[in-house]
Formats: sequence, C-alpha cells, structure tokens
Amino acid sequence: MEKRIIKHQLGDITYEYNDQVPWTDTDQQMADGLAHCLLTNDQRSEEVEAFFKRSMELSKHLKRLHPYHETVGELLKKAQEIAGGYVGAIELGKFEIADQIVDATTNANDAIQQQNKDATEVHAIYSSLVDDRNKHIEQDEADDEDVYDKLSDLFLIGHEAEHVATDLVSFDRAEEKVRAILSVGDRRRESLVDAVLNTTRDFELLLAKIDGQQKVWEEFCSRLILIEYIGKLRSGSQPISFN
Repeated sequence: MEKRIIKHQLGDITYEYNDQVPWTDTDQQMADGLAHCLLTNDQRSEEVEAFFKRSMELSKHLKRLHPYHETVGELLKKAQEIAGGYVGAIELGKFEIADQIVDATTNANDAIQQQNKDATEVHAIYSSLVDDRNKHIEQDEADDEDVYDKLSDLFLIGHEAEHVATDLVSFDRAEEKVRAILSVGDRRRESLVDAVLNTTRDFELLLAKIDGQQKVWEEFCSRLILIEYIGKLRSGSQPISFN
C-alpha cells in the first residue's frame, strides 16, 4: 500500500491506496474532491479575512469619533450653561456674557458641523461593509452546502464503485479530517463576520447619539432667540445678536 498526501496548513490529509491496482477515474475523482473541498474552504476564509481587515478601517474611525462625540457634548453643555445665566447677567449689567455666548455657541457649532462631516464620510465605509457582510453570509451558506454535499458524495462514490485502488477505510478517516478542518474554517469565518457585525452596530449606535445631539443643538439654537428677547426686556435695551 502507498500513501497519498494532500498538504494543508492545518495538517496533511493522508490515506492509502493499492499501487498494484490500476488508478481509476473514480480514484481521481475522490482525490480531487477532497482537494476541492479544502481549496474552497481556504478561499472563503481568505475572502472573509480580507473583509474583516477592511472593517478595521471603520474601527479606527470609531476610536476617533467616540471621543470627539464626547467633546462635542461638553461644548454643547458649556454653551447651555452660559446661556442659562444670560438673563440674570444682563439684569446685573454684565453684558460681557454676550461675548461668552457667542464664543461658546461658535465653538459648539463648529464641532457639531465637523462631527457631521466626519460621520458622513465614514458612513460610506459602513454602508460598503453592511452590503458585503450580507453577501458573505449568503455565500458562506451556499459554499458550506456545496462542500459538505460533495464530501457526502465522495463517500458514496467510493463505496459504490466495484474496483478502486483507494483504501476506503483510510479514505473515510481522511474525509473525517477534512470535515474537521472545514469546521475550524466555519467557526473562524463566523467569528470574523460577527466581529464586523459588532463594529457596524457600534457605528449605528454612534449615529443615533449624533442624531440626538443634533436635535438638542437645534432646540438650543431656537431657545437662544427667546433668551435674547427676554434679555432685551429685562435690560430695556436692544437685544444682542448671537448670530
């Protein structure tokens, strides 16, 4: 008996065959079938690995956007606090508070606009990942079905053939090892796709926070008009424009 070896990074696949018996088309079909299943698995894994690496770009942006979102919140809070003391300060003749509001609202507005700009640019990366994530999930399911069906077919082909050089007992063991390797690939790809899913969800949550922050800012800007008007009534002078 001779050994036939299929090289693989997770371990060689080895089975025996009788070199005294002619090598048939069925033998070759069985050998090619194992190699095809391993190759398909490896190709899918490479594709998902590349997909995961692309998601790292979104992760890098999130590491920058999250702290900046906190900074925007702090600037907005500062503007709100200064505006809250505006009327009282005007009554006391502390008109310099108008300049403080102008500075605070300008800083907050600039930060909010920059945040919106950055989020819009990153959204293109996010959209591409979401589209490809769904494609990968569908493709992985289709390839898994194809690969495992082919393995089952190989088992039947060998046992239904009248004369083959392949030792069926050792081939069955080789087939089981291939299944184990495929299982490792399945789990790895699932883990990577889940990681991408978590990253895209993180961005979705950030977008929701940014949207909520934008609404608070718009409401605040509307209130500034009323605050300015009340300040005018209390001081008896023309209102100070914050625009």
